[in-house]
Amino acid sequence: MAGAGIVALVSFLSTVLERGTGRSGLAAATLLLAWSVTSVVTAVLTRCLPARLSAGGGALCVGLVVIAVGLVPLALLTRDLPTWQLLLGLHVTGAGTGIANTALGREAVASVPSDFAGVGSGINNTSRYVGAAIGVTVVTVLALQPSTDPIAGLIAGWNTAAWLGVVVSMIGGIAAVALERADRRWQDRPTTAAHQA
Repeated sequence: MAGAGIVALVSFLSTVLERGTGRSGLAAATLLLAWSVTSVVTAVLTRCLPARLSAGGGALCVGLVVIAVGLVPLALLTRDLPTWQLLLGLHVTGAGTGIANTALGREAVASVPSDFAGVGSGINNTSRYVGAAIGVTVVTVLALQPSTDPIAGLIAGWNTAAWLGVVVSMIGGIAAVALERADRRWQDRPTTAAHQA
């Protein structure tokens, strides 16, 4: 969900900032630093927390919900959107990305037997790249709609894609908690049956 949501959108955002809002390539790249630096710093800080707080479905849910909240200012893009609004959205989504990436990495390794930690990590990375590839395709198709005013069409398409990112991130957050609870119930089932016997 993270790859299909925020990674796909951020991959296309520099194009939108250049063509849609008239910012230079350097300005667009500098703005994107707000997302990437915040993501890295948050991931490092999250790793300093105890594992029970920084991993699991709860942490992943928090990360994805924070991403969804951060996408809201970015989904309201206009030609003259103030820089502070872009920075706000990018910082918040960056924080959510840092939390989600840390939780995903830990869960990918913790959810498999220790001998298969590399397999868990590989599945996590493959899923992320596949999600990002599909997400970039969807964002591009939504953002590049034919229009008599190419700039207005690009911005409207971007906003549609960003709102879709909000929805995808929220669904991912809900799914993370639901799946963790289902897994916990499944793991507790044999124990309960053994006690009853």
